[in-house]
Amino acid sequence: MTSAYSQEQLSRFFDHINLPKALREDLRPSLMLLKALHTHSLATFPYENLSLHYNAAHKIDLDPQHLFRKMVTDNRGRGGFCMEIAILYNHVLRAIGFDAYTAGVRTRGRLEGVPTGDYPGCKYHSDVAFGGDGATMPMPLIDGLVHENLGTQQIRLKRDWIPHQVHKTEETKLWIYQYRNSQDKEWISFYSFPGIEFFALDWDVVNWWINTHADSHQLRNMLTIKFLLRPVENEASFEGEMEIYGKRMLVNGVVKENLGGRTQIITTCNTEGERVETLERCFQIFLTDEEKEGIRGYVSELNGSKVPQSTFTSHFHQLTPIISNSHAPQLLPMPHQKLITTLRTRSKCKVLMRLMLIDSGDELLPLVVADDSPRYTVAKAQPPISFDTLPVKASSRVEALAESEVTVHDGDDFA
Repeated sequence: MTSAYSQEQLSRFFDHINLPKALREDLRPSLMLLKALHTHSLATFPYENLSLHYNAAHKIDLDPQHLFRKMVTDNRGRGGFCMEIAILYNHVLRAIGFDAYTAGVRTRGRLEGVPTGDYPGCKYHSDVAFGGDGATMPMPLIDGLVHENLGTQQIRLKRDWIPHQVHKTEETKLWIYQYRNSQDKEWISFYSFPGIEFFALDWDVVNWWINTHADSHQLRNMLTIKFLLRPVENEASFEGEMEIYGKRMLVNGVVKENLGGRTQIITTCNTEGERVETLERCFQIFLTDEEKEGIRGYVSELNGSKVPQSTFTSHFHQLTPIISNSHAPQLLPMPHQKLITTLRTRSKCKVLMRLMLIDSGDELLPLVVADDSPRYTVAKAQPPISFDTLPVKASSRVEALAESEVTVHDGDDFA
């Protein structure tokens, strides 16, 4: 299978990801080599959609040579979103000699690229482009085999059908990537994929949708996820072997970190200057002056509004996204309070309005999220809502009436 990259580019790629020299002496496709490529690529190329925001055109270019210049040659710490990293990685695997191809996956509201590699006797799923809860190692295509991921998280691939499938036979089953944060938790499906190869034209269609469609959350939310690397310390490791031990994430203006346990917020950006400085300091990503100017006037630009302060400092949660609409003209910046619960009122399964109750440490503060499908606005209720008029019982616990739905928010949001 042909690759867009030369052997000289392959050598530059190895230098860029700091691939151990011992592995470069024998570049024949092997599982050991794939594991190292997966680990080092995951830690080198952050999942980020900055080119949709810090870019006057607000569009992604999937040309393999452009991707190589952006992520390797320019050496500015850049990564990309799913398809960008997957296409780069796939061409690198092909240049080495792996029988590799990309496949399209179905996610909860997102589309990702998944490069895979074949080996004598086994086929592996090697995804370095998904982001926060992605696999930190290649996974053999074995139904139900459980792997230890980051911290207490476990992952597996399950061979099954997905909702909405009409034609259900053994041949139409998909590979479903699932995770759970501990052994006592339920498995959660993240995305699914068939074994069908995606070509450049297929990715162009997906990329056009993500770049232009109103339902694309990538247009409204700035995301950056960088995995953290450290040496493996055991006698069985080879010289220079590394492992993933944590991740750092930026969601719009909030920076979070997970070092194998609970996700913590470490800083919040209120202005573009603060966010650009944070990208350099926390993610080693350096934007050009042209890129910095590209976000001016765009929906994701930070306008300098201060985040409200609070005495509540443990496990903050953020509300995303924030887009203006006719329902609620007064916007709030990302709050520093804990999101207790979301009450959704429904009519024939359509969300009409969501009430978010924020625990500021001293009181519950109501926020209204109006449905402007697919854009949501977080705004102060106008006029102020009295708890006596809400379809909830506000006490030490917040309980919804039978016809409503309560969702407890906990986790990394998009990251």
